[in-house]
Amino acid sequence: MLAGLFAGSIALHSGCNAMSSDKLELKWEWPAGRPVAARMLVRIDDITRTSTGLFGIGKSPSIEGNLPDARTVTATVLAGPGDARGRTLSLKLPGPEAQKLHAQQNAGLALIAGGQVVVCVAAAPAGDEAAQAAWLAGWNCPVD
Repeated sequence: MLAGLFAGSIALHSGCNAMSSDKLELKWEWPAGRPVAARMLVRIDDITRTSTGLFGIGKSPSIEGNLPDARTVTATVLAGPGDARGRTLSLKLPGPEAQKLHAQQNAGLALIAGGQVVVCVAAAPAGDEAAQAAWLAGWNCPVD
């Protein structure tokens, strides 16, 4: 069932920056109306406050890539495109988006073309992996 669910998805490994062969480094961007190209079901391992660096420079909104109240999420891929299943990922999220997720919970990530940019996150409903995969297939991430 999962293989069919992701058959039309892009190959995640071709667009991701990997620090090692097993860890995926994904990036957050606001949706800005861009269509979702692939979805992943992940198990949230940890959510931590992202360091703001020396003198809090990481909080400056004038520096590209800085996110408000940033959190770093680490997770394990349960289902997704390409060879992503079983791999660990790291993703820096804005605080309001990270608040939707909790450690030891499953969640959906929506990716845009290229497979390395997440534009939407949501906690998966309770249930087994098959039920969560069905939810993921029908999940409509708001892209506005």
